[in-house]
Amino acid sequence: MHFFGFSLWHDLLTGSVPWLQSLALGSPDEFDPAKNGWEKVFGALRGVLAGGLGGKLGGCFHASSKVPAIFEQFDLLPSHWTARDAFAAKFPLELGILASFDPPDLPLAGRYPEVLGRDIDLCALWGGVTIVSHAPKELEGSIAPLVDELTSDAVITALDGTRITLCWENLGPTEFFGSLRHLVELREAIADRLQEIGRQALVTRHLFCFDTGHLLVWRHQHPLGAGVAQQEIDEELPAFARFIKVFHIHANDGRSDEHLVPHSLELFDHPSRAGVNPDHFLQYSDLVVEWLQVCENYQGVDGQHVHLEALHLPFTLNQIVQFGKILGDNLNF
Repeated sequence: MHFFGFSLWHDLLTGSVPWLQSLALGSPDEFDPAKNGWEKVFGALRGVLAGGLGGKLGGCFHASSKVPAIFEQFDLLPSHWTARDAFAAKFPLELGILASFDPPDLPLAGRYPEVLGRDIDLCALWGGVTIVSHAPKELEGSIAPLVDELTSDAVITALDGTRITLCWENLGPTEFFGSLRHLVELREAIADRLQEIGRQALVTRHLFCFDTGHLLVWRHQHPLGAGVAQQEIDEELPAFARFIKVFHIHANDGRSDEHLVPHSLELFDHPSRAGVNPDHFLQYSDLVVEWLQVCENYQGVDGQHVHLEALHLPFTLNQIVQFGKILGDNLNF
């Protein structure tokens, strides 16, 4: 079964009015995370599942790692657990987090095993099963040092203590791991090293997150042109798709990472959309759906998180519902 849902950012817990309005949760005075706030949040997810996909899929939320950290700091976990468990009693549910991605927290920055251990703890508090992870943004020369760290005793020990998976995300247009090919090569190198040291089963804990918005910008801004970029995508996406656990689905017009709901022109008169070319946005939204169809054809991981990363505020639940209908019409749900 697939799981469909959307992002929750830590700003929601601070009473961010744009977040509350986008998720139809009322005013800051009406949203109390320590009481019935999470019932309202899971209610919004329930409405999306019923409206967009007719209840065919389970639900999922992905949150920044700061969300469970705030839960822990301010003793908000009991209200979250109660709402989460009540939802999961009626609907299939899986949760995930986005790992800390400040430069000092990334692999090869010097403290990654410690950061990974903390992220695993936060993901477990949240009730999550997967952590969307970033490889180093700047990588010069060989990927061997990265493979060394990701198969080190410290990282293996952290993974041995949990069933949570790491989902390596394709990055931006100027970064080495903006290329799907490089991520496929990274996973193959990790698999080879784990086999060498007799820990080959751990490769199943290294999966992928497919960020459609990042790939649109990578394609648009490729130094050799969009045609060359698209050729690489055509060649590599089937292999990449075999190991996708999480989708970060959003669209843009190719010029910057806008995090807009694909195909939706709702709110395009809002000042936040100024400068986005609507015609190019719709064309690129078509590309997103085409890529998702390829991924569905080659998917090899059970229980994928088909997660709409609508972070360009404001957005509406209706936009998410309408995109769910597009998925239902175009994919084999």
